[in-house]
Amino acid sequence: MSDNVENNLRTLKGRLQTIEEAIEKKAIEKNEYLKTSQEEIIKKTKEIEKKTKEKNTLKGDITNLEKIRIEINQISDAYKQGLKSIQKDTTEIENYLSLKESMLEIAVKDKKDKIISKIQEVDESIHNINEEVKALEKALQTAQEGYRDAKVNRDKSQINYNSFKAKQKDIEDKLKKLKDLKQLIVKEEDGNNNTTNMYFFIQDIKMLFEETKSDILSVEDFKQKLLEAWNGLDANEMSVRAKESLLEEAKKKLNEKQKALETARKDRNQLILEILKTI
Repeated sequence: MSDNVENNLRTLKGRLQTIEEAIEKKAIEKNEYLKTSQEEIIKKTKEIEKKTKEKNTLKGDITNLEKIRIEINQISDAYKQGLKSIQKDTTEIENYLSLKESMLEIAVKDKKDKIISKIQEVDESIHNINEEVKALEKALQTAQEGYRDAKVNRDKSQINYNSFKAKQKDIEDKLKKLKDLKQLIVKEEDGNNNTTNMYFFIQDIKMLFEETKSDILSVEDFKQKLLEAWNGLDANEMSVRAKESLLEEAKKKLNEKQKALETARKDRNQLILEILKTI
C-alpha cells in the first residue's frame, strides 16, 4: 500500500512538472502570437487556463496523497506497536480454549450434544431474524425506487397539464410573433424592397404558422385533451400517495425487525443460559 502511494506521488509529481512546462511553453507561444490574430490569442489563453486548472487539480491530488502517506505510516506504526500485545493475548486465549474445552467436555459428558443443540437453536433463530432484515432492506429499496418513479411520472404529468392550461396564451404569443414577422415584410416593401430578406421572413412565417395551426383545436377537443391531461395527473398523484404509503410501511417494518434483531443479539447469552437450566 505504501509503495502504491509513493508510486502515485512520483507519477503525479511527474505529471505536474510536465504540465508546468507546458504552461510555460504556452505562455511563450502566447507572447509570440501577440502580433497575430485575436483568435490565436484567445486560443492560447484558453489552453493556458486549461493547463493551469489541471495543474491546480494535480497539486491538490499530490497534497491529499501526501496526507494519505503520513496517515498510512502512522496507522502502520501504531499497529506494529500493538501487534506484540495482540499476539500475546491471542496465544493466551488459544491455550486457555484448548485446555478448558477438553476439561469441560469431560465434565458435561452426555449433555454436550444437547447443549450444542440448544445453542444452535438460538443462533438459528437470530440468523432467521437477520435474513428477514435483509429481505426487508430489499423491500425498502424497491419501495424507494417505486416512490421515486411515481414522483417522476407525476411531475411529467404536471408539466403536461400545465402546458395545456397555458395553450391559449402560447397560441396567442405565436400569433403575435407571426404578425411581427408580417410587419417586417411590410417594412421591407415600404423601404428597400429587399426580396431576399422578405423571402427569409416569409419562410419563418410559414414554419411558425404550421406549428401554430397544429396547436389550434376545437373547444370540444381542447376540453377533452385538458381533461385527459388532468386525469393523467390525478392518477399519478394517487400513485405517488400509494407508493409513499408503501414506503412508510416498508420503513416501519424494517425498523421493527432491526430492533428485534438487536434485542435478540443482546439477549442471546441470557436466553441460552435460561434454556440450559432445563438440561
